[in-house]
Amino acid sequence: AVMAKWFTFHQAAMTSEETIRSIVRSATPGTYSIKPEAVPRIEFARLYKEVLRAATLSQHQEFFDIMRETRNTIHTNGFYSPPDGRPKSFSYRGQTLDFIPGRGLEWLNDTLAIQLVHDLGDRMFEIVVAKPAVDFAYCPGSAGALPLPVVEGESE
Repeated sequence: AVMAKWFTFHQAAMTSEETIRSIVRSATPGTYSIKPEAVPRIEFARLYKEVLRAATLSQHQEFFDIMRETRNTIHTNGFYSPPDGRPKSFSYRGQTLDFIPGRGLEWLNDTLAIQLVHDLGDRMFEIVVAKPAVDFAYCPGSAGALPLPVVEGESE
């Protein structure tokens, strides 16, 4: 059950990161301060902050910080290991989520993991239907990506 929880969470976080990277790569020049060719090398936090700002959704930044820190903790065998060695705390749905160096995420139970993944889906939907992303007619995500159909009047 533990592996399924981590796997589901990780897959959702990974898919969201790739979607945000695709949005920045496919943007009209000048939409973001990040050049499309630099996207693979840019830290994810900088990318989602830029996308949230442009979409006027900066209120979701702390949520994406939670998702990023949790995903990074998965990469370190479930122990929080930040580069700066400092603890972090976030507020989410009325509770405090503590990230303490060298410790696991005791607060991450099955219910909360499902809620985080659900809320991530909602936040990603908000991003892709907001300007400027909704105006992009093509999002290159992988080899062989096809242009998305543009329906007249739908983005207005």
